[in-house]
Amino acid sequence: MNKSMYSLILTDEVIARIDRLAYEKGMNRSQLIDHLLAREVGMSTREHQTRSIIYYTVSQINTQATSLRVHMDRGSMEVDTFVKYKYNPTIKYGFDIIEEGGRLLGLLKVQSRSTAAALRNNLDAFFCLLSVIDDRYGQFLRIPARKQTDTGRYHRTVVLPKLFEDTDDAQKVADRLSAAILLVDDAMQNYFNALHSPSQSRIVEEAYLKRLRDI
Repeated sequence: MNKSMYSLILTDEVIARIDRLAYEKGMNRSQLIDHLLAREVGMSTREHQTRSIIYYTVSQINTQATSLRVHMDRGSMEVDTFVKYKYNPTIKYGFDIIEEGGRLLGLLKVQSRSTAAALRNNLDAFFCLLSVIDDRYGQFLRIPARKQTDTGRYHRTVVLPKLFEDTDDAQKVADRLSAAILLVDDAMQNYFNALHSPSQSRIVEEAYLKRLRDI
């Protein structure tokens, strides 16, 4: 949806309540007014759609994967897991939506606070392997090369180009998103569990294929 700037004359008391409600919902004033007006005329805003997807995804993950810790706050989602490596480092998954070429794409954001070079190298190797496997079977994931950042954190973005394919229904999108998170996480767990195994690639591929059936 395109957005434009409009001038409105509103009551100060109304704006005060709008600002308070926007803060509670983790939105700014314009987003909340846009959401309220869209709801009044029977439309759905991008912010509302994202919140609905996140709500359903959290419910799905909590039902299917008790090992993952899910946090939802003010319309955003963070999923915590850890891998079998030195000090059991935590991996975090987040979610965002962008528009590219007139269509919506989902972004699965993967982060780790660890600054250990060995862990970063293994995570990079894992995503390279996952990209090769996905190209062979599903092409559900698009894994760009990692960009170096100066934040001290490891960060990868996995694009989910088929997340909104043929649907904008929040429940269906959430089904695909939760399946994608579980696919990446299962593959990653198997990668680190088989870190010194000569069959590591095959083990990761089998984990990928097992979860791919749910997407």
